[in-house]
Amino acid sequence: MPEETHEPFIVSSESPRKLFELDSSHRKTVIIKDLDFGQKARIYNLTCDVLIIENCTFNLYFRLDHCNILSLDIRNTKFENVLSFGRGSQIEQIYLNTVYVSISLNSYCRFTRFNCYGLHTKELKIFNREGESGKNLEEIYIYLQDNNIKSTNISVFQRDIEVELRNNVLKTFFIKEIKHLSFIISNNNVLDKVTLDDINNVQFNGLYESPIGKLKLNGCGISQFTNYLERGDEDHFEDNRIGEIHLNRCTALKKINLQIPRPLKLYVEECKFDQPFLISSIYKDIHITPTYVSIGDKNSGDILIEHFNINLSFWGTNFSNITIKRSGINALEFETFVNHGKINFIDSKTALPNFVKANSNTNYLTAKDSILDNINFHFFDLNTFRHIQFINTNILGMKLFHYPIKLANYSENLNLLPCLGDELDFNINAKFAYNQFRLLAERNGDTDKSVEYRALELNYLRRTKSNEADRILLLLNEISNWHGRYWLLGVFFTLITGMMSFVGYQASLHIFAFCDLNWPADYIRYIATYPKLQLDGYAENANFLTDIARLFGIIFMGYGIFQTISAFRKYSKK
Repeated sequence: MPEETHEPFIVSSESPRKLFELDSSHRKTVIIKDLDFGQKARIYNLTCDVLIIENCTFNLYFRLDHCNILSLDIRNTKFENVLSFGRGSQIEQIYLNTVYVSISLNSYCRFTRFNCYGLHTKELKIFNREGESGKNLEEIYIYLQDNNIKSTNISVFQRDIEVELRNNVLKTFFIKEIKHLSFIISNNNVLDKVTLDDINNVQFNGLYESPIGKLKLNGCGISQFTNYLERGDEDHFEDNRIGEIHLNRCTALKKINLQIPRPLKLYVEECKFDQPFLISSIYKDIHITPTYVSIGDKNSGDILIEHFNINLSFWGTNFSNITIKRSGINALEFETFVNHGKINFIDSKTALPNFVKANSNTNYLTAKDSILDNINFHFFDLNTFRHIQFINTNILGMKLFHYPIKLANYSENLNLLPCLGDELDFNINAKFAYNQFRLLAERNGDTDKSVEYRALELNYLRRTKSNEADRILLLLNEISNWHGRYWLLGVFFTLITGMMSFVGYQASLHIFAFCDLNWPADYIRYIATYPKLQLDGYAENANFLTDIARLFGIIFMGYGIFQTISAFRKYSKK
C-alpha cells in the first residue's frame, strides 16, 4: 500500500501529469487547480480527507471511481462532457460552486451532504441503490441554490432525505424510491415539473413559496402538504402559483390539509385516505377563477372539499366518502362514474352571480354513462346550474329536494360536453332521464313533480316514435291536457274542437253568419246538444258533410271532455 502523506498534493497546469498519480493513493488533502485537461480523467481508488478542484477545464469526461473522500469541493470549473462520482465511491460531503457540466453530472456514490450552487447542466442525477449496505443511516441532506438544470433525478434507496431548493431554474425535477423525504421549497425557484415517485413518507415545507407548473405524486405516503398558517400573511401567497397537482396511488399517513391560495387543477386517483384529506382555500374571499378538481378511479377514505369556487369532475369507480361544503360549484361532471361510497353536498350552491357571469360558458351539470348512487343533493338546488344534462345515466340512487325544472334541450346539448349529436338518440335519452326523475319523485312522495316529469317523459316519447298513429295519439294527449297536467287545457280543447265542428256544420248548410250577433248563442246551443250536436230547424237540410262535421265534434269533444276529467284526477293517479 502506498505510504500516506499529510502534505497537500497539488495538481496544476505546471504539473498536469500528477493527476495520474492519484490512483490507489492515500492523501490528506488533494488540490487540482488551474488545469486545462484535454484527456479523459479517471481517478481510481483515491483515499483522502479533502479533494479540491478549482479553476479547471476538463474537455472529456471526469470520473471518481471507488474513492473514499470525506469532503469534495469543486469551484469555478467547467466539464465539457460528463462529471461522474462512481458507484463504488464514498464521498461524505459534496460541495459544488459555479460549475458547468455540458452533458450531465452523475453521482452514484454514497454521501451524507450534497450542496450545489450555480450548477449549469442538462442533467443532474443523484442515484444510489445500495440502501443500508453502507451501514450509515444518517439523514442525507441535498441543498440546491442558484442552479439552472433541465433534468434532475434523485433516488437514494431506503434512506431519509431532506431536499431544499432555493432560487433555482429546474425544468424537470424527479425524486423516487426514498424512505422519508422532507421537501423544503424556498423562494424564487422556477419549477416546471416536479414528480415524486414511490416515497414512503413525503413532508412538504413551503409548498407555495415558488411557482410550480405541475406537481405529481405517484405511490407516495403523505404526512404534510402545507404548513404556512403560522405566518399569518395571506398576501404572501397571492402571487405564487401551482398549475397542477396530481395525486396517484397515494396514502394519507395522517390527517392531511391541502390549502390552496390560488386556482389550480387537482387530480386525485387511486388514493387511500386512512385519515381525512381536506382540500380548502386559505382566503375568506373565494377567487372568481374556478379551481378544477378531478376525483378519479378507485379512491377510498374521507375527502372534504371546502370553501372553493370549483369545477368538479368525477370519473371511474369511487369508494371514498366525499363532502363538498360551503363551496360555489360552477361545473359538475360525472363521466363513466360508479359510486360505491357517499357524496354529500352541504351548504353548497352554484357560484355567486359575478362568478357565474365570469364563467357563463361552463356553468353546467352533466353526467354520462354513470351510476349516481348515494349522492345527496338534498341541500343543493340543481336549478342554479345554467344547463343540466344526464346521458345514459342511472340517477335513481340520488337524494333530491330541489328537482331540476328542465334538462338541456337539443340545441343546448350541442354546446355541452359530453353531448349527443343525433337528435333521435338525444330524445330517447331525455325520455329515459325524465322517467327516472318521475320514479324518484314518486319514491319521495312528491306527486306534483311526478306528474310534471310524466308529462315531459311522454313529450319525448312522442319524438322517438316512428309509428305515425302513436305520434298523433301522443300529440293529442299533449295538446288536450299536457299529459294529464292541466284540466283547463282540456276545456279549451273541447271548446275549440266544438267550434271547428260548428263551423263545419254551418258551412255544410251554407249559413255562414260570423257577423251575426246571434252566432255565439247558436254556438253555445250547438255544443249544449252534445252528443247530438244538431240545432233545431236544420235537420231537414242536413247532408253528408253535415254528418261529417257532427261526427268530428262528437269524437273530439268527447275526447276533450275525457281529458278534462282525467286532468282533474292527476293527483289520484298511480
